Amino acid sequence: MLPFLLFTALTATVLAELELQSNYTELSPAGRVVGGQDVPNHTSWPWQVSLTSYVKLASLPRFGEILPHNNPCYITGYGRISTGGSMSSRMKQASLPIVDHQTCTSSGWWGSTVKTTMICAGGGAQSGCNGDFGGPLSCKVNNSWYVHGIASFVSGMGCNTPQKPTVFTRVSAYIEWMNSL
Repeated sequence: MLPFLLFTALTATVLAELELQSNYTELSPAGRVVGGQDVPNHTSWPWQVSLTSYVKLASLPRFGEILPHNNPCYITGYGRISTGGSMSSRMKQASLPIVDHQTCTSSGWWGSTVKTTMICAGGGAQSGCNGDFGGPLSCKVNNSWYVHGIASFVSGMGCNTPQKPTVFTRVSAYIEWMNSL
């Protein structure tokens, strides 16, 4: 098992243990959070961290950056497997393409509930679910990964509700504030 890590400029979180097999990826909980900016040499880790094709730094987006419709992103978390279902004991991930703000805020979708400081993703066969809140929306932009969202809410009608994509706090709206801390 290899540790699967998510790095940002502020913290590093061991998300899960990653077992690599042909055409199969299983993530199981590890749940250890460590802080520090000197990530590869952090002394509180019981192992040496090496950046590889499986362990990479996740960057933060530029202030105000807005992703285009259908930009590929992924949510990860331990939320419910289905509406009313049990919480996952293993980390799950789902492909959630970006839904542009105009579509997400239109009538029949989220309408005025979604603000300009939010980002929508998914809304089809996959979505976030109760228990995924606070987790990252990781998006690939120009062959690099960025944490563009923090899971905020899903529809009260249930997970995977048509025209009700998962709503995230838009990280790029708060970059200046984050940099001021």
